[in-house]
Amino acid sequence: MNRAASIKLIAMDLDDTLLDSRLSLSRRSITTIRKALEAGLSVTFATNRGHLAAKPFIEQLGLSGLMITHGGAQIRDAENGRIIHEVLIEKEIAAEVMRFADRHGVYVHIQRNDDIFYRKACEWSEKYEAYVGYHGTEAPWLNLDPVEASKLMILGEPERIAALLPLARETFRGSLRVTSSKPWFMELNHSAATKGSALKTLAGILGLEPANIAAFGDHPVVDGDMLEYAALGVAMGNAPEELKAIADLIAPTNNDDGVAVVIEEIIVQQGLWPAP
Repeated sequence: MNRAASIKLIAMDLDDTLLDSRLSLSRRSITTIRKALEAGLSVTFATNRGHLAAKPFIEQLGLSGLMITHGGAQIRDAENGRIIHEVLIEKEIAAEVMRFADRHGVYVHIQRNDDIFYRKACEWSEKYEAYVGYHGTEAPWLNLDPVEASKLMILGEPERIAALLPLARETFRGSLRVTSSKPWFMELNHSAATKGSALKTLAGILGLEPANIAAFGDHPVVDGDMLEYAALGVAMGNAPEELKAIADLIAPTNNDDGVAVVIEEIIVQQGLWPAP
């Protein structure tokens, strides 16, 4: 890892990367990241979650500074959620996505900042609320007055989502980036809102170059351009081969403290571990 010497910022995905399969932080991950912060490194999230859904992990780790949310649609202050930069999906496109979901009989919601708007509560809204740890808002008026969106999501049975993904990508080609990080949902972002573009913007704000950045991820589409931008792009051991092929380093899996293992190596190579 000869690129580790100049690393100043560590950016990491959450689900299936830093978090284990129970959506939890391991004790080793918490200890290692806190040691990295004490040693003077900056640590941030680059997640598809919104700020509120990431907040429990921010607090557990004691993070501050800026973070990337909604898959690159926003850069926000980790502590107070203040929006520094955002790329929004226009109302008209949000309305098209809702019509698409209606035609195919699947649930859809709009995420705007920390709000989740859906037209009627159902098993899918409840499942997603349990997943992120907070409640959305029933908004029957969405058909008449959709809001600009940080991100839209379509939820359904895994086989239904798998069948609709190619069609959604073709339908919204050029306007939205359609991905699926869990079998039971697809995420629709503005085509310009990627983690790689957001990380480049964040680096500019912080006065950093790619050589100063390590990035961790598990999804070839969602995380791929972020790993390519960073000087040290790290694919998790549980990532598909497609992402491993473009990574500079392959870490152990998310269930084997892969992020912590690599961060430990970075701070050892910088002479910062153990802390004096």
